[in-house]
Amino acid sequence: MSRKFSHMAKVDSNGRISLLTCNKTKSKICSSGAMFEFGFDKDSIVLRKYTPECIRCGKKDSLIFFGDEHGKGQDKEFNQYICKNCLLQLKPFLK
Repeated sequence: MSRKFSHMAKVDSNGRISLLTCNKTKSKICSSGAMFEFGFDKDSIVLRKYTPECIRCGKKDSLIFFGDEHGKGQDKEFNQYICKNCLLQLKPFLK
């Protein structure tokens, strides 16, 4: 079985892994300011490009941002989104 990985890195004494360098000429994923999210899956660390989604249904289109733009999470990518359909369904409960 061939490996799909092209880089290796060690964990430093502070518990960090520093290895990511995006080659913009080879990848459309790594544009300036691109956001990524990572998580753990069994014995793997998964890194993928961040795409906002509705916190209620998971849709990725017709999103409306809500959150604290001036507080701790100033970057919209780290706040919350809801799609127009879910917002319409919740509207009767909001006053």
